[in-house]
Amino acid sequence: MFFSREDEIDEAPNSSQKNILPQYLQKSENHFTSIPLKNNSKATCASSSSSLCIAVSKQSNALDLNKLSLLVSDNMNVIVGNNHSVLSLFNQLVYNLIKDRANSYKSMSVLNETNIDKIKWKDFEHCVTFIDGKDVDKDCLYNDFNHIKSKFVELKNKFDGIYKQVQGFIPSNLILSKQDGTMLSNENNVKFKEKVAIQPMTTQSSLTSRTFAPLNTPLYRRRQTLTILVFWILPWFCLYVSLLLLRSNNWYLFFGFIAYLTWMVFFRKYPRQGGLKQQWLRRLVWWKWFADYFPIQLHRTCDLPADRSYIFGYHPHGIISLGAFCNFATEATGFEEKFPGINLRLLTLKSNFRIPFFGFYLSLLGLCDASKESCNYILEKGNGNSLMLVLGGVKEVLDARPSCDYILTLKNRKGFVKIGLVHGASLVPVFSFGENDLYEQLANPRGSKLRQFQVMLQKKTGYTIPFFRGRGVFQYAFGFLPNRRAINTYVGEPIELPKLSREEITNEIIDKYHTQYMDALMRLFDAHKAKHDNKDATIKYVNADDY
Repeated sequence: MFFSREDEIDEAPNSSQKNILPQYLQKSENHFTSIPLKNNSKATCASSSSSLCIAVSKQSNALDLNKLSLLVSDNMNVIVGNNHSVLSLFNQLVYNLIKDRANSYKSMSVLNETNIDKIKWKDFEHCVTFIDGKDVDKDCLYNDFNHIKSKFVELKNKFDGIYKQVQGFIPSNLILSKQDGTMLSNENNVKFKEKVAIQPMTTQSSLTSRTFAPLNTPLYRRRQTLTILVFWILPWFCLYVSLLLLRSNNWYLFFGFIAYLTWMVFFRKYPRQGGLKQQWLRRLVWWKWFADYFPIQLHRTCDLPADRSYIFGYHPHGIISLGAFCNFATEATGFEEKFPGINLRLLTLKSNFRIPFFGFYLSLLGLCDASKESCNYILEKGNGNSLMLVLGGVKEVLDARPSCDYILTLKNRKGFVKIGLVHGASLVPVFSFGENDLYEQLANPRGSKLRQFQVMLQKKTGYTIPFFRGRGVFQYAFGFLPNRRAINTYVGEPIELPKLSREEITNEIIDKYHTQYMDALMRLFDAHKAKHDNKDATIKYVNADDY
């Protein structure tokens, strides 16, 4: 649980936790504090009047209620009831919340240690302190609560009864003191508790909550939002310019554009032949701002020798695969430093290259179309030339929503294994925690009329149309921009494939390595899910034809 002054935070720290999170305590006065730890000299609250902290425990999977109750009652700052099982959620929530957001908080300390990698998490008492409100990264409090709440709904039966305890926990069991240790007056306590509220555990829209961005949002956050906005509107802007050129009264512009379209349709080859990759464009600070919006981080689990080719499989697809784009079409997260010698191409839909000017821009970033011809051209070069496929494809988009159960369209996706066998390219599983958390999607369970309608459109047009909701530029309630959710991408260990002729490749061989790939992806997921997800999160593999 975190305590903060109302004027310090306008949004909540991102979290990929599935547990329900109590509403953040808010108060404009400077003198509120909580639990200065008395029996642990290393874990004391800062003396700043804007510092607020709480003690939590990571001793086991369940909090020792008696020890915490004794700890806080000794300090006469907080009174905790003895029958509130919601406290058992604290240690699961706080550890991962801190780890996920440590890079975004400029002034966070745990046990007086500001370097997140040096914190001794096995120590019993933890004191989380926000030292200076001016430096606190401002990520939507109420939006994050609704995000966690929406995931918690799926675990409603598992944690049945806890929510009711949360609802009455804070108002009835929390008493705050001033910085000097004296108790607040009853009048001030009542006023403070009126600020404390738990939102109903439903899938109700957050439109009724505070929705508009504050006017004093820092410039660096405006820059981050601008990069995402440009990413979204650029293809539409290119289409708009194309229409203007077609309607132009200037014959030079008109016939020049017609000549460009003719070349693009009949003679252009670079989307199928490795693109026009320009590292200077991929290294621009613009992309660093793009990554910091979420933020996005790339994690290497092993070295990848540059003397061979690789086929990277990215999971899950998400609504628009923003993690794949940022990690592997730019250098914002340091791919070339983490995997030296690997010349990677991210593959995308052919239709993206049919947009005038936009396809050229994608090629400069190293993107190519996801065709067999493109795959063969890249892998034939060997020596580190590799490709990245988002294997779930457009059909997996319909299952992209915040959830602790990931549905991956992979069972009958075997073409990449055959291509790997032809070229002797190793298969590398890649999983991004948080990719599915960027947007809320209208419920469309298999067999529903909405799902059938979406599948029908996909068959006829080749495009999937998810009904999703993100946030806007100046408000958080709805829009096409993604929510600020951390994305953590893990690159797994390679699966070496033999190089076989097309005649030697059989269905049995393909199935063998396809099964190995799915098992490796599952191991990668299980190894890291507790860091960024619920420890009980699962992966379910389905066929592309399962509607």
